[in-house]
Amino acid sequence: MKNSEKLDLLLKTIAKNKDFISSKMLFEDVKGEIIPEELTPIVNKLFLDNNIEKKILENISNSKLSPPYFCRITFSGLLFLERGGYCGEDILIKKNKIWTKTKTFANRLNTIIILIIALLGVYVSWDSKHKDEKIEKNQKTIDSLKTILIDKSMIDKNMPNLNK
Repeated sequence: MKNSEKLDLLLKTIAKNKDFISSKMLFEDVKGEIIPEELTPIVNKLFLDNNIEKKILENISNSKLSPPYFCRITFSGLLFLERGGYCGEDILIKKNKIWTKTKTFANRLNTIIILIIALLGVYVSWDSKHKDEKIEKNQKTIDSLKTILIDKSMIDKNMPNLNK
């Protein structure tokens, strides 16, 4: 049995009683599921979490649990049980961890995609500039060839035809 299940079991056992329950009766109710060495630390955890009230009686010595105490559930404890108790809290923590990991993964993926898009933009810009330079160079070549052709045609017009 997980610790969160033990905490829930003990809190539910205490919640069944409207009045204070003695540590001895509490031990008898959960015998076999919670070992005696765990009972007091679990009760202390429930008390520190403000889910139960605890009264310690120093003057009674006939209890195996030392010192004997009495507990009852608080309203906060009832609300906590209503919301799923410690097991529900564990599930919520696991869901939050998964959600956090998912968001982290999505953020990293977005970053990678943005970098790829930026690199593609740089490449397209470079490629376009390179093609513009080629077009400009080819245009100059065409213009120079046109000039040569025009000059040659003028020379041919001005030259007398010697073959006649």
